[in-house]
This record gives sequence, C-alpha cells and structure tokens, in this order.
Amino acid sequence: MPDTSPRLELPYIQPSQAQKHVTHNEALRLLDTLVQMVVRRLDATDPPGDAAPGDVYGLGDAPIGSWAGQAGKIAFREGGAWRFAAPQEGWRVWNVEAGHTHIYTSGLWKTEQPDLSDLDGVGIGTNADAVNRLAVAADATLLTHAGAGHQLKLNKARTSETASLLFQTGYDGRAEMGLAGDDTFSIKMRAPGSAWSEALRLDPEAQTVTLGNGGDTEMRLASAGLECRLDDAGTFGDWQQVYHQGNAVGTVQQSAGAVTGAIVERGTNANGEYVRFADGTQICWFTKGSDSQLTGSSGGLFWAQEICIFPAIFVDTPAVSPNALDVSSGLYWGTASGIPSATSFTFEAIGTSDGGSYRLSYLAIGHWY
Repeated sequence: MPDTSPRLELPYIQPSQAQKHVTHNEALRLLDTLVQMVVRRLDATDPPGDAAPGDVYGLGDAPIGSWAGQAGKIAFREGGAWRFAAPQEGWRVWNVEAGHTHIYTSGLWKTEQPDLSDLDGVGIGTNADAVNRLAVAADATLLTHAGAGHQLKLNKARTSETASLLFQTGYDGRAEMGLAGDDTFSIKMRAPGSAWSEALRLDPEAQTVTLGNGGDTEMRLASAGLECRLDDAGTFGDWQQVYHQGNAVGTVQQSAGAVTGAIVERGTNANGEYVRFADGTQICWFTKGSDSQLTGSSGGLFWAQEICIFPAIFVDTPAVSPNALDVSSGLYWGTASGIPSATSFTFEAIGTSDGGSYRLSYLAIGHWY
C-alpha cells in the first residue's frame, strides 16, 4: 500500500501505525491549504517577514531566502516554517493581489477567462442594469475592424419599435437619429425642457427628403455643385446646379428648357468665334484675315459674294449685321443677300472701283435653343 494519495500526496494511515492522529492531522493540514486555495500573490520571490500561519504564495522562477530552490511551487506557512507543494495541471487559485482566478496549465499560472456568452450584463467602469445591459464609462470607446470593414448594427423587432442613437447632456436627450417608431430615417432635436422636433426625415417608400420645420430653407451639396430648395410644406424640390467661379463658364446645356450645364460658353474655330448664354442667347462674329476683291461688274458698279458659315449653329434664323471695310479706294458697303439660315448666310459687297478690295466682318445674334 502506498504511503500517500496520488494527486495531493496526502499521507495515508498505515496498518498498525502508532500515533495515527499525526498522519491524519497532516492530511487535514494539506487539504486546508490546497483545497479552495487562496494565494497572497503569484510569482513571489522574497519571503515576507510577517507571514502568518496559513499564508500561501505562488513562487516565481528565482525565489530567494527560505524559498530558494523551490521555483514554481506553492509555499504555505505552517508551524513557524515554510512548506511547499508542486502545483498540478488544472489546479485553480484565487489571487488576492490581482483579484483574479488563475488556472495552472502547461507549467504556467494563467488568468482564467470566464465564459462571456449569454451574460446578464457587463459594466466597464460603471454598473450595468436591466435596461442598459452593456454600460461603459470611459473617455472614448473604440470599435475597429478585424481585417477589413466594420459595421455597427442596431436591430429592432418590428416597424413600430425604435433603433436609434440618442445623444444626451446630463442624461437628458438633446438629439436622436435613426428609426424611431417607423422605418423612416429621421433626425430629431430638442432644447432642455422642450418637446422633440423632427429636423430631417428620409422616407424610403416615397423616396423623399423632408425638412421637418418647413419654411424657405435649402439644402446644398457643395462638392457636387447641387442645390435643393424646400417649399412651405418642408418638402424638397428638384436638385439644381449651384454656380461658382469654377463652373460658371463651361459647356452650356439644357433639358426641356432647364439649364443643366454652365452659365456661359465661349468657343472659336475656323469659321469665327461664338458665345452662348444659359438663357438660350447665342452671338457669333467673324473678321476675315485677308482682303477680298470685287470681281463682278454691272451698270458701273462692281460686286462680289461670299458664303459665311457660322462657328456655331443657331436654332432659328439669326439677325446678321455684315460689314465691308474699305481697304483700297472707292465707296464700298456690304449686305446679307437673301435670308440667313441657321448655319450660314451669303455676304454681298458692292463698290464703285474696278478691282477694289475689302475686308469682311459680321455679327450674328440669335438662339442656340
């Protein structure tokens, strides 16, 4: 028969043993220390000078003094001396210094992690309660990704319930955003002691954005250059372009009479120069770089014709003011021959000198839409 038990090495009372109470009391002392074990601290190295009977310490890797040579063991004070026990896999101790339960595994004391599933509540720096199951008192709370993105989900049981973020001052509500009592996203606000008022409402069914207090108000998307004004009922109308130095001049466009592009457009090509305005006005002009000669004659007068193509197309017949600049001798004048079209007109120059020359220019005003 062995002398001690296999796990805690408790001494057995042997047959025909004298003073059996000594062996029995020794086993009780070991049980008193090792069962429901409480240590003053773990990784202790220096024996305290004021240790009391029953004090227990978990020793570190290099203890000194009366603990020397007992690295990693449990030291307990008994009968004015230190006794030692080697911890075994799975032993648990309560660490008074750390305020944690530790478990001995793979040769190390490790903090025992409790099961955090299905808890009644968790309070970090404050107390949780039946309504606020998770309560945190801190300067900040960080929720970050675990390799990619991160979503914060607020789920409600039914449409009539609330899933929202509530902002408070002194635990008194000041602003709230989310789904409050329906599936329409809203932002609400209130002053101390006053009722809640709805500041903004986004209806997913009607696909509308409504400002709760109504009035002559506007919402702008500056980065997109858009503006949306509200009517007296607080409902947004169509988005419109907001103009500034960066987009006032550009390509002028329109849709059903509504401007969708810049305010002013200007261009030039081989046929001349033009400018278009957002209201539909278009002006074209041209000055020929070289002189033209009168090549025909009739009744003592000399004349010439040229086809002038506008640098931009008109939507209707423009008003054209042609001019022939006298660059030689004699009297010259110019006129538009016939009715101009949307794309061109015929210029006719007349003079009194054979072989005379002139410089053509014109100004045409009409509409591009």
